[in-house]
Formats: sequence, structure tokens, C-alpha cells
Amino acid sequence: MRITIDFDDEFSETIKRESIKNGISLSEFIKRCVQRCINDGIVFKEVENYVDDETIQKILEESLDKLPSKKKFLLQELFGLDWRDLTNGQRQRLGKYFYRAVINGQYPNVKFIGKKSAYGGKAMYEKI
Repeated sequence: MRITIDFDDEFSETIKRESIKNGISLSEFIKRCVQRCINDGIVFKEVENYVDDETIQKILEESLDKLPSKKKFLLQELFGLDWRDLTNGQRQRLGKYFYRAVINGQYPNVKFIGKKSAYGGKAMYEKI
């Protein structure tokens, strides 16, 4: 069976480097990673905690509306306890989406402040 998977450029480079570092082909590396996830039950834990994109968008918009002007925040603060319900992949994807959306003006009332070690390496925003 042949399966095609699309990865973004950054992730593709990461898995390519890891396969070279481990001295195995890219397809073998991916196969071993998937097998390990299945064996460890990681795949099923992620699916159990999956939150759909529509729910994420709703939480994001409602939380932004409630924030007072001049309030500085981390993205995870908008989600509160719901942040823990997101998978790692969802949190990363959401972080990238929100950053790009803010930079591109989709959230004109939000300003990107920076990504500093003082914030645990996370992006800090401000509602304006």
C-alpha cells in the first residue's frame, strides 16, 4: 500500500534530519515513529482529547471580546482550562495561526509584543 502524507517545510526538514541522525531512510523513520505512537497509546490519547477547529475559533473570539484594552496576554490564557484539552499539535497549530492572523491584521485589536524567555518562550500579545 502506498500512502502520501503532506508536511510543512519546517517539519519535513526536522524529520529528514532525525532520520539521517538515526541512520535510516525517511520512510522507515516515519514508520517507526507511527508504530511507537500506536504501541504507547499516544494516538488514542490525542484523539480522545481532540477539540474541533470550530470550537477553538469560538473560544478564541469570545475570550478576546472579554479582555479589557491594554491587557497583555499569552494565547493559552484565552483558553483557560480548555487549553489542556487541546493536543500538542493543536496548540502549536493554533499558536502559528494566531500569530499570523495578528500580524496580517485579522485581529486589529490585538498587537504582537514579542516572544521572550521571560514568557517561557511563548508569544505575548496585547489587546489594544
